Amino acid sequence: MDDGRVGAGQALSPINLPVCPTAAPVPSSTSGASMNGRAHIVVEHTGEGADRLVECWGEAPLAPRPTSRGVFLVGGAAGPLGGDNLSCKVSVGSGARLRVGSVAASYARPGVGAERSILRVEARVEQGATLHWVPQPLVALGGCRHRSEVTIDLAPGAELMWIDVVVMGRQGEVGGEAVIRRRVDLAGRPLSRQELRLGTSSRAIQGPAVFGGARVMGSCLVVNLEWDRPRGWMADAHGLAMQRGSRPVSGNGPVLGDGILSHSDGKPSGGSQRYGIVPLAGPAVDLVVLAQSVGDVLVAWEQLAAQLAYGAPRTADQLARYVAELR
Repeated sequence: MDDGRVGAGQALSPINLPVCPTAAPVPSSTSGASMNGRAHIVVEHTGEGADRLVECWGEAPLAPRPTSRGVFLVGGAAGPLGGDNLSCKVSVGSGARLRVGSVAASYARPGVGAERSILRVEARVEQGATLHWVPQPLVALGGCRHRSEVTIDLAPGAELMWIDVVVMGRQGEVGGEAVIRRRVDLAGRPLSRQELRLGTSSRAIQGPAVFGGARVMGSCLVVNLEWDRPRGWMADAHGLAMQRGSRPVSGNGPVLGDGILSHSDGKPSGGSQRYGIVPLAGPAVDLVVLAQSVGDVLVAWEQLAAQLAYGAPRTADQLARYVAELR
């Protein structure tokens, strides 16, 4: 269970020490109409049952703000805009806990010409530390070209929840192009290497074998010891969930087993949701949903959380809290 320190969940104690003087956003450097913004967040554990926010500063449009529920990113300017080059570094010291969210969805917009916007996030989580990266969705507006590059370095015993939700365009709009690359190492070894290209013209990518016409992609990467289990444990957990009356997503529910768990609601391309539970080579899992709306993604995660509650209660609780906050 969460222990109530910085970023552990909804019922959190305030940041234990005053925010450092550099917490206010500072002007970013610009090149023409584009911006080069940086942000830096550092948390350490004091050894007295408290976590200390050592650094928390940012340049527009990145503006981190400390709260009693963790650190929230506030948009200091419109963006990311084509041509913007943004970076955020996060460091969580041994035994500390940090939760990073956002106050609203972000909108990737086209810039002058065909310039690409780039957001680079680098996170280091030390031994026994926990990082929850749980922002609101990224909306790729029509004509944008956006790239997100995430590098996460986890020490042995570190825990992680990393959520990405990408929406291709506003309602009734053809979205732009978004490339989401995520690289995760655990104890110096590769844990996950993933690159998703959304909104590209490739028929192979947009076809039924991959995205199948979905407008929204949700990925929830979880790393904790709940997922360091013998093969087949998910099937046992699913059976227990059904015995106790947990409602399946549809029909008879998904079939849990070793390897990749996948599910479709049975509707043709353009239906409400498809999801997969992908165990990784480590104490980790990726909960992926393809859907037509953010609401459908949240429904899938909510129902997955109900079924995982009997085998992975911490994961289920954290996922349910994220769903509740976005509603």
